[in-house]
Amino acid sequence: LVLSKDVTAKQINDREVEGQLVTLKGKVESFELANGLVQTIMVKDAEGNVARVFIDGYITIGKDVENLEKGCDITVTGLASYDDTFNAPEGPFARIRVRNRADVVCTESADEPSKPSVPSKPAHEHEWSEWKVVNGVAVRECKDCGIVEKEYRVNTGKTEDEANPETGAPVNANAVSAFAGIAVLSAAVYVFGKRK
Repeated sequence: LVLSKDVTAKQINDREVEGQLVTLKGKVESFELANGLVQTIMVKDAEGNVARVFIDGYITIGKDVENLEKGCDITVTGLASYDDTFNAPEGPFARIRVRNRADVVCTESADEPSKPSVPSKPAHEHEWSEWKVVNGVAVRECKDCGIVEKEYRVNTGKTEDEANPETGAPVNANAVSAFAGIAVLSAAVYVFGKRK
């Protein structure tokens, strides 16, 4: 049984615990969505330092992080790692890479006075800005709450910007075709490799 180690944001950022299973507690400074799910959360710890939490898009896609909002208390457990491609060249590159969205626990901030019981208001409906494509990443922001959503594209050198029918984000049709072709080819290699 491997137990996680309680760490600070500074330890994550200084790469002192890289490769270890760690737990960071703090408050949510900000978060970003990718393809409709939470992908990046910036967590400020008790010392005032901020560390990045990364949730890869394929991880538990049927369920997102619950109770996540700016300023809420958060406890995150994951692998301390490093990715020098995130928001290059600024970073931050050090991160906690989450294994499962259930490893991100958000609760109402203990600093806030308890709220009187009132009927819950309807869920916030985002009013998105237009998509902007920067370095192959389509980005838009909610005009009301500031949440950022990203959709990633492969740079094929083409300028075709066809809209994704589900999200309205630009999608490069050639890249989608290339990914589909690679997936079919990989499956064929696997199947034929198993027959030997």
